[in-house]
Amino acid sequence: MPIATGNYMMEQTTWWGTDILVRRHGNGRLVFTHLRVLEHLGEDPVADRLFVNLLNHFSRRSVPSESPLLPDAKEVEWLRNERNQQARRWAVIGEFPNWGPDSGHDKVYPPENQIDFSATYLGWYKAVAWKDWYTQAAQGHLLDFQQAFTPIFQYYPRFDYAVAYAYAEFASDRRQDVQVDLGLQNATKVWMNGRLIHESKTQVPHDRFERESTETYIKQGKNTVLVKCSKIPGPFRFSFDFQAHGKEALQLNWWR
Repeated sequence: MPIATGNYMMEQTTWWGTDILVRRHGNGRLVFTHLRVLEHLGEDPVADRLFVNLLNHFSRRSVPSESPLLPDAKEVEWLRNERNQQARRWAVIGEFPNWGPDSGHDKVYPPENQIDFSATYLGWYKAVAWKDWYTQAAQGHLLDFQQAFTPIFQYYPRFDYAVAYAYAEFASDRRQDVQVDLGLQNATKVWMNGRLIHESKTQVPHDRFERESTETYIKQGKNTVLVKCSKIPGPFRFSFDFQAHGKEALQLNWWR
């Protein structure tokens, strides 16, 4: 799709893009899209209509087999590994006000008292509610609030004074001692199963990302993590991961 007259980035004057890309794979087809259709089913009528249209389109182009086809074992194992080991689902909410260097960091906002995914709260610029966000192992499980909340306001969010929360759940088959590895950019608090395990008030310069670690334990069954970051102008992010004590790898099932 041509852009407006004049040059734009690298002196290119013509650009193209696609919302949906289809590629053959074996006897079927893979559909790639950057549209967030599945995440908004039942909430956004546009997502519902797009999903129904896709199903109708590919059902007309499909030739059903005489008997159900079994999935490829290698592909199933790869998908299971990606699901359990590579991606982690968080719930994020923000921005809340951070009027001074430590005021937002010290103020107790509602997520510190109760995790209520149906609630809406008065935020920094507007009412805020929980939304899903994902981190990837390939990126060190970095969670960038600036990406998660954009667009926030007409002014670029890196200039905000703000507070945000990220919440996750995971299950373990046994109790075990672990090391929590943190990447820090802002004043940060971390709770594991409701217990504060880390607090720092340092605002790291833009071109740096500090690493800290702390010792804690994972209990058998369900575990929870709550991270609070309070920023001044600059990046708005953190990373979170575990290291096992001993040679045995951690076996954790993260909330899906």
